[in-house]
Amino acid sequence: MATRNEFPTPKNSKPKAFTQLVRQPKPAVTIAGDNDFSRGGLTPPKQREKEETQKRVEKKKVSIGRPKKDPLYTATLPQRISPATKAKLDVLQEYVTELSAVDTKVTFDVLVSALADAYVNQRLSTAKVEHFRDEFDLALKQVMGK
Repeated sequence: MATRNEFPTPKNSKPKAFTQLVRQPKPAVTIAGDNDFSRGGLTPPKQREKEETQKRVEKKKVSIGRPKKDPLYTATLPQRISPATKAKLDVLQEYVTELSAVDTKVTFDVLVSALADAYVNQRLSTAKVEHFRDEFDLALKQVMGK
């Protein structure tokens, strides 16, 4: 009998080769930029920190704040009216019922727009209102095309 450290095997037998049942393909290794020796990927720590903070600030700017107005309706031209007309519009502002729902400061642009809308809705006939809307849409398309 064999000693305790040996496993009983026939004397003439040779160990069999191990055959793997599941064969996996060897992964192909490629290194991008083999011959690229520029410093494009390496940035100094302070510059990297600065870029990261700028990205964070940009993200905050997008998510916080009022939604941007349509530039078509943003007042860009200075108002060139006389002081008497300005005073008349300021007094008239208290009597315009369309502006009672506005919570913010009523600007010249908002006041004139409200007066124009009130005139169109109350003074023009239905046919003229439709014609006005068509011409106004055409004028907006021309302004947007510039």
